[in-house]
Amino acid sequence: MTGNIVSKRKREIRILFIYRGLSTFVRTDLDILKRHFNVKPMKAATFLVPKPGRKPLVFLQLLKGVWWADVVYSWFVNINAFFIVLFCMILRKKSVIVAVVIDVMRRAIKAHGAKA
Repeated sequence: MTGNIVSKRKREIRILFIYRGLSTFVRTDLDILKRHFNVKPMKAATFLVPKPGRKPLVFLQLLKGVWWADVVYSWFVNINAFFIVLFCMILRKKSVIVAVVIDVMRRAIKAHGAKA
């Protein structure tokens, strides 16, 4: 009986799953979360760099998505992650940022001026 209550409660949790591309690692996380929670996937490009074909309202879409979600699960480290965490703090939501080693290394290399 208790297992049913826990299972039902987990399904009510809404997760905004933000990603840049569906690599095997990202897709695996998405599939696992979908089995247990109400997940809304959102492909988001960096919204501060204007490029042809890029949606100009990504900033507002992120805010709307964070408003909807109980937890925001983000699969990248870039300027969007900053705003996602900021929105989560303002709206008192939980956030998870998956920082891949290559993302962290690129940031460190740029910060210290080294070339890879």
